[in-house]
Amino acid sequence: MKRLPVLLLLLAPIVAAGEVHISWGPSTAATGYRVFHGTATGVYGSPPIDVGMVQEHTLVLPDDQASFVAVKAYNAAGESGFTPEITGWPRATLAGSIGEDCVQGSVPLACVLSITGSNFAPGTQVTFDNPNVVVGAVTVFSATSLTVAVTIAAPAQGATVNLGVQHGWLNADGTPAGTVATSTMVTTPIVLPSIPPGLGAD
Repeated sequence: MKRLPVLLLLLAPIVAAGEVHISWGPSTAATGYRVFHGTATGVYGSPPIDVGMVQEHTLVLPDDQASFVAVKAYNAAGESGFTPEITGWPRATLAGSIGEDCVQGSVPLACVLSITGSNFAPGTQVTFDNPNVVVGAVTVFSATSLTVAVTIAAPAQGATVNLGVQHGWLNADGTPAGTVATSTMVTTPIVLPSIPPGLGAD
């Protein structure tokens, strides 16, 4: 079969928890594409998904572990080799339970927030939609538990803000294949802690 070059990319349309959306460039001689995925590099235990001539697909992946994805093009003469593999975790979920451990009397308020959910991959990033919340170190303890150090300036203390969690996908060489975009970042509203009356600076 004539070589069918295919470039695999990661896109980020709206996806549900446990999903990832991929797309790839066209192969001029292709009459269709098959998507392969598994939980070990180069081992695609799930049956391939024939998507026809469509050049994108949303995969439902197992929670709380890395998945590996590649695509092949095909035509009447046979099929291409695999695209370069990408690896990552499906979209995270947030359980909504936020624990807090704050240093009372600190100005701005310094806290470590404990967050539970699913699909917290190594390298998960945490954001807040308030400029008065500064994110420090994020520590992923497991696929379902992480902590984030934050400082909270007075205007944000006690406010309801959106907490966001996202993580990226990697090419086989470790370079970024794509990141779950802000539009599909999983978010939940939380109420930030505040300094109890009498403990803050005047």
